[in-house]
Amino acid sequence: MSNYFFILGDGDDIRRKVEEYLLSGDLRSLGTFSDALKKAIQDIADAVASTMSAEIIFVGGDDILFKTETRSYNEQQLKTLMTRFAARTGTEISFGVGPTIETAYLNLRRAKSHGHGSLINSNS
Repeated sequence: MSNYFFILGDGDDIRRKVEEYLLSGDLRSLGTFSDALKKAIQDIADAVASTMSAEIIFVGGDDILFKTETRSYNEQQLKTLMTRFAARTGTEISFGVGPTIETAYLNLRRAKSHGHGSLINSNS
């Protein structure tokens, strides 16, 4: 068994929200949403780096990938960060967790299929 978990997150329905602002011509709200999204995803990165000693591999747009030792992984902390993300952006984020990047990706796809704001960790 791996000593690490890979955690992959992706915002839910971000494209739909962006398209809604674009098609209505509401560029001010689009800019506000974009700023909130950047700050919220960076907040997750900063928080997991400090609370889970996570190594941030990728942060961009509404996506994040990080790795942490299994003993440092804190699912409740991640759920709290999901709630904060939703409060800041008005959209939810889903996560997949696994001992390999491939498993984390598959678990993210499973989380997305379960509905918004889901977290799937096949190890728990």
